[in-house]
Amino acid sequence: GLQEQRKRMGCLIESPALYPNLTAVQNLEVQRLQRGIPGKSVISDCLRMTGLTNTAKKPVRNFSLGMRQRLGIAAALLNNPEFLILDEPINGLDPNGIVEIRRLLKDLNQKYGMTILVSSHILEELYQTASQFILIHKGRIIDELSGRELDEQCKRHIFSIRFENFLRLFHHFQTTASMDINHPYP
Repeated sequence: GLQEQRKRMGCLIESPALYPNLTAVQNLEVQRLQRGIPGKSVISDCLRMTGLTNTAKKPVRNFSLGMRQRLGIAAALLNNPEFLILDEPINGLDPNGIVEIRRLLKDLNQKYGMTILVSSHILEELYQTASQFILIHKGRIIDELSGRELDEQCKRHIFSIRFENFLRLFHHFQTTASMDINHPYP
């Protein structure tokens, strides 16, 4: 039933709940035990998948925000999910942290075949990471697009804006030019 389906999913909502005085390994062990996930080997697997192997024994209080996000994602991966849900995974990260998370999400998808749902208001980042887009307005799905379809819609939208601006500018130029010709000195 529902419990079996939940075992196939992992999630991180905004920022992870971590114990700052514990190490990455200890934090993941707490999560593993709380969730009843068998086998300690999953911890080293998740640290490897998220690029945190070398920080396994470092207290979390010394982690950068990007490292904390990756550790939160590692916790979401403990049950080896098929489907990962991430809410605002790059919120507050510096440019290097954003690149790390982007790389991680692409790796999880391409190397491990994981489907990832990312909820974010940072559309530029989603554009660089996602292959499918669902646009939601006031809780309702208003469109579902592939990357290619989004490209096409953006091109048309940008072109129409540019064309409208061109017409306004052209009209303004014509008006100004005719005034200048008729009245060279104001």
